[in-house]
Amino acid sequence: MYRQFGNKEVVENDFSGVRLWQTSDSQLASCGSLGYCDPGLRGRVWWQAMELIQKNKQKSEALGSELRHGSCKSLRRRRGIFGLFLAASASMSVIALYQLGILKRVPEPPLPRFASDNITGSARAYSLLATPDAVLAIGSYAATMTLAAMGSPDRANEQPLLPIALAAKVGFDAAVAAKYTLDEWRKHRSYCFWCLFASAATFAAVPLVIPEARSALRRFIA
Repeated sequence: MYRQFGNKEVVENDFSGVRLWQTSDSQLASCGSLGYCDPGLRGRVWWQAMELIQKNKQKSEALGSELRHGSCKSLRRRRGIFGLFLAASASMSVIALYQLGILKRVPEPPLPRFASDNITGSARAYSLLATPDAVLAIGSYAATMTLAAMGSPDRANEQPLLPIALAAKVGFDAAVAAKYTLDEWRKHRSYCFWCLFASAATFAAVPLVIPEARSALRRFIA
């Protein structure tokens, strides 16, 4: 929409509310290929960008405060899930150190039916992607921890896909842990101590994801 203002026309831009000055042909060369000049346009764009940055900063500060100091049940359960998978990652780190040759043997309690060296040093432990399976497990657990940490305390209502994704990922982790535990006994007639520790932490996380996932499903379907 054009409006006359002195010897210039004003273009009102509907999508931004910014007024741009259209100049005469003699001024076109100095105003760019679009033929618009506004001495205050750059300043307004700069201030709008600064406002957006400030709003994002305030939003991030609020989220950080909520995650650190919040005490709602869903947030406490998310912290529990994060802690359990952090512990599982730590146990897999011990195995990874052995599989990469940093440790010469896997430290474990001197109890019967434990043979971590044989299990974690077998061909099967290196068969997937030509990578030690403990390293892959750490990466998988890191993805689970990221899903547990993402979003606001009330994400079941605000971001319902996140709790659903976390529940699916924890379910997948539990299924993999159960399969590996059964395979250890079937193929080696023994167990890996640190693998059992990681599996127990994974199984303990399953009931923690259910309440938030249920609320998110109701919100998603509604």
